[in-house]
Amino acid sequence: QQQGLEVSPFLPHLNWFGPNVTVPGYSNGTTKAKYLRQLTDTIVPEIHSAGGLASYNHPFGYSDVAAKPQSTQNATLQQLATALLGNKVMGCDLIEVGYNLRSGIDLAHHIGLWDVLSRNAVFMTGNGTSDDHFGVNWPGLRNNWITAVWAASTGQADLLAALAAGRAWCGSLSGFK
Repeated sequence: QQQGLEVSPFLPHLNWFGPNVTVPGYSNGTTKAKYLRQLTDTIVPEIHSAGGLASYNHPFGYSDVAAKPQSTQNATLQQLATALLGNKVMGCDLIEVGYNLRSGIDLAHHIGLWDVLSRNAVFMTGNGTSDDHFGVNWPGLRNNWITAVWAASTGQADLLAALAAGRAWCGSLSGFK
């Protein structure tokens, strides 16, 4: 198991994977606008300079609500893709796409977002989510996806290299029989 850190006083939430993980100071204050600038200008560059990778987590949000109508999901996908293309996903290396349903957005739209980014030359590794905030009945959770990589070893440097190169896949272990 390797240490990581979710950087998340506001959306978007990012994960820091890799060595030398530290808690950011959020010295620019606590407004969302200042936080977004700090992510792009300071936090993501710090992650990279420490030898780590940044993951853009739950891109559509983190609520657990029913599926939204397809037309709403399509419009939300278009709006978010436009924003993320405009800022190159803040320089992140990974994007969480392994969600059956998150914030009313289905798996097809999560994968669709990743596809739009890729088709516009913003290449990222898609990953799943395995952060269990409840601690009970993990197999019964809707979004219990994990990420696995094809790496030369289980050493951190090899795991990070595999993630950075896109040698990863994700899925639900409990759904795999």
